[in-house]
Amino acid sequence: MYKELIIEKLKTIDFIEIKQLPNLNHEVLTTSMALTSYQVDNGVDDKIKSLIVEENVQSILRKVISGIRNEGDVYFIDFRGNYNQKLTSFDNEFDQTRKIITKIIEMSDTTTSLITNGRISSNLQDHSSFNSVASTANGATAYKIGKLSGRDLWVDPFMRWDDDFILLVDKVNLEIFDIKESIVNGPTFAPRVNFDLKLKFDLLNPKCLFVFNDEFQKSASELISKQRNEKIDYILDENSGSEQNFEFRIHNNNQLGSGYINLL
Repeated sequence: MYKELIIEKLKTIDFIEIKQLPNLNHEVLTTSMALTSYQVDNGVDDKIKSLIVEENVQSILRKVISGIRNEGDVYFIDFRGNYNQKLTSFDNEFDQTRKIITKIIEMSDTTTSLITNGRISSNLQDHSSFNSVASTANGATAYKIGKLSGRDLWVDPFMRWDDDFILLVDKVNLEIFDIKESIVNGPTFAPRVNFDLKLKFDLLNPKCLFVFNDEFQKSASELISKQRNEKIDYILDENSGSEQNFEFRIHNNNQLGSGYINLL
């Protein structure tokens, strides 16, 4: 019963496809929820069942989105420093948004889904290429707010406000199986219902685009590490494009480079 309900909920996420993945190793996800003594004695009611399904869906999505974030190819746009100080604050934001969207178009096609937080998605919605749709919000899970240059734009409510990246993925193939339920009723702690499920997922073209500006610098260490590696590659003559990459300044040029863009 729980498997069908969880799958039904996951199918509302357009970039997820439920299918069998026999060649992949699985991992076990565990969720837990407190119960009252009455629920232990008389069974889990419909309200608790709904919460259990929601908790499992959230756990699966957090795992998938974390996978995109950690396993995807990494790209950077850096707006720090003396970014065109002659423009107004509004013009700065609009110009940055335009360059971010240009970079997204360069990195993807219309089959790609974009996932980010409320702050970045709010800025992207101001661009003329954004078309809103009826919200797909269905509980505390990722929800689609529209299309950006033909690409589905999703908001992850679990991303922090100061997260500074946009995730891109063409498709997530996913399989869940062997869901096990157990009630733990210890002598001192409140009884709990535990759920274990086995999860497999495969990411198609995962990418992570970091966006840096003067206000949000949460992941600056990753940019510094990337720049250092690029410069080492150039010194060792292993990357013929490195010199152009680390000298490139986006605010003096309309062309966006690949990999990352350095404004230092």
